[in-house]
Amino acid sequence: MLDHAIVMGGSVAGLCAAAALTEVAKSVTLIERDPEPAGALARKGTPQSHHAHALLNLGARSLASLFPGVLDELRARGAVHGDAADICRWFIHGQWRPSFVKGLGISVQTRPMLEACLRENLQARPGVTLRFATAIDEPSFNPAPVSVEGLRLVGGKRLDADLVVDATGRGSKSPKWFDEWGLGRPKQQSVEVGLAYVSGLFEVASGAWPAGALMIYPLPPTRPSNPTQVVNKRGGVAFHVEGDRWMVTLFGYHGEHAPTDLSAFRTWAGSLAKPDLRELLESATLVGELRKFTYPKQVRNLYEKLPRLPAKYVVLGDAVCSFDPVFGQGMSVASAEAVILRRQIARAGVRPKAIQAAFGRVIDDPWQLTSAEAHLWTETHGWKPPGVGLLQKFTARMHAAAAVDNEVYSAFLDVVHLDKRPTSLFKPRLLRKIMRTPKPV
Repeated sequence: MLDHAIVMGGSVAGLCAAAALTEVAKSVTLIERDPEPAGALARKGTPQSHHAHALLNLGARSLASLFPGVLDELRARGAVHGDAADICRWFIHGQWRPSFVKGLGISVQTRPMLEACLRENLQARPGVTLRFATAIDEPSFNPAPVSVEGLRLVGGKRLDADLVVDATGRGSKSPKWFDEWGLGRPKQQSVEVGLAYVSGLFEVASGAWPAGALMIYPLPPTRPSNPTQVVNKRGGVAFHVEGDRWMVTLFGYHGEHAPTDLSAFRTWAGSLAKPDLRELLESATLVGELRKFTYPKQVRNLYEKLPRLPAKYVVLGDAVCSFDPVFGQGMSVASAEAVILRRQIARAGVRPKAIQAAFGRVIDDPWQLTSAEAHLWTETHGWKPPGVGLLQKFTARMHAAAAVDNEVYSAFLDVVHLDKRPTSLFKPRLLRKIMRTPKPV
């Protein structure tokens, strides 16, 4: 049992890490530079909170393990719950996916409400301190032996700890610190996607749309049925969230970015591969304002590949790997990493090399899948998965089969929700169905 653990960063990854550490440390301190939000309001440091977020099944299971009862609490606060294959209407790779009851539960809510639930749960736990509006100077590094002994705060105060976790997100300074400590920067894989998205909360007439989510993804650019590059790079989602409102996000790659003017936003929605989002928006009333968020590239830092890691220091969440948010993997992977952190410490103590390697294994599949999808566009530059061409061809076949076969779509959803590995799609029965489906044209 650790005496004291510190988590840097109060977003979902940091909150999950802190929850995990309460079971393996006598006391846990979470440090966040932003002031404490009032209720379910977004923090300044997470501008992406104003946009649509998905919590995949792996994430829901992980949260339920870290915060017992939190899924029921989310539903009590208005989260929309249902079967993922039933309440999510999804147009992807040029075809609608079938609707049926799979038994895969999903809860849809805004990011600020989710974070508020997690914060309140943590604040009620003994031995936990949440310090908001607190700036970090740097970790307290000991060169002999190579270890981190705590943190120094801006102003000079030092906090000692048996473990420090970096969950500060994409702006993490760990690569810089590692370099300064003589350990070298971690090797980085990056994929330039040129993504931006614009979102708003909308009130919609009761019964105007029965589903819990509507998702219209870009057409693959190789599809001659709709070769217009502007359309191919544009997509949008609408999630039914608490308060009986809809969170609508329009996104586009490589410079195809939605406007923040409401009238132009509605018009832009009409340029997607299907008109359904535009139709939804015609009868919708904007609550507040439209907000834009840019995401130039997805990035992975390979800490597990470094020859040496400092003892008592772990990097987690977007600080390790930041995924293209259109695929909704970030919160789910971060919460799964927190579960791994708890398990690894309980079994073998703080062994950063083993912990980072375990994080890498849960990152590998979603990272390769999103990277392969990104390289469907010739404008995409950066790291490519091995055999990306074959992977893209198989994925196209699989999507064609998933549009007409519930069993294939169900298996694909298991992969999407990170319940199973992509290799599960190679089971003989599924593979026969996939390969017998005519090639997409």
